[in-house]
Amino acid sequence: MNAVEHLPSIEERKAPTWRSFLYDTLLAISGALLITGNIFFLQLYPRIPDISFAYPLVVLALASTRGLYASILTSVVAFLSFDYFLVPPIYAFTIQRVEEWLALFFFLVVAIITAQFATALRKQAEEARRHERETRILFDLVRVTNREDNLSQELNVVAHAFVDVFSSWGVRACSILLPDERGALTVRAKANGLPAIKPEKRSPDEEATCAWVLAHGQSVQLHEMPPNLQKSAYTLRIPVPGTAALPGARRSLHLLPLKVGQKGVGVLRPRLARPGIAGHEWTGGV
Repeated sequence: MNAVEHLPSIEERKAPTWRSFLYDTLLAISGALLITGNIFFLQLYPRIPDISFAYPLVVLALASTRGLYASILTSVVAFLSFDYFLVPPIYAFTIQRVEEWLALFFFLVVAIITAQFATALRKQAEEARRHERETRILFDLVRVTNREDNLSQELNVVAHAFVDVFSSWGVRACSILLPDERGALTVRAKANGLPAIKPEKRSPDEEATCAWVLAHGQSVQLHEMPPNLQKSAYTLRIPVPGTAALPGARRSLHLLPLKVGQKGVGVLRPRLARPGIAGHEWTGGV
């Protein structure tokens, strides 16, 4: 096999950060106040009694692009600013007429329901795109493996495909270990996502951990320790389904069982670079 056809990668799911919350907060407040300012300076209220329904336009826009937090915050800020700047007596959170209370209350309810509905549609669209992408990746993988005529080539295709598909998650290399005739796990396929990666010999601890993964069918994660703390190549965390890297660790090694039914047949051994570490700083091999 001279070359492996590259497959598209799965998009990384990023957890919200304080920067995104700050950005959503600024967008929500500025969007609601912008609508309020235009109504106030153009004196559209109470000449147009239903002018408050201009706010759902901003709510829909933020719900479809930023999410539920920004859209609901926009609804609340719009409710308060409309009461404070537009409903007599202005510059006070007091309302004299009952019908104005009812109008503002229904406006807030409609805005929140609109935000939740738009956010739900957005999530459904994202899930549909993700499932479509995963289905296309699986179809391409089956199509490529069907071209090969022996097990070693098929395993190499799977290893390269794993690096391609999960590269956005930090996967930089991958190997597949299968038992030999003596029962010892040996590398049957490998793929490096970076050029010029040095070969690396597995330590006795890692060999024993690979055997444990094969026997028990559970995932294990190993973390490389910084040189000043390093007593052995890796520190073991077991079982670890998707935990973050240890402080100071530059890369991590995952050991995943390969099964046929309930029987373990091998070990998948992907390496992940620590998020935020540049690719050229990550060295090591499979």
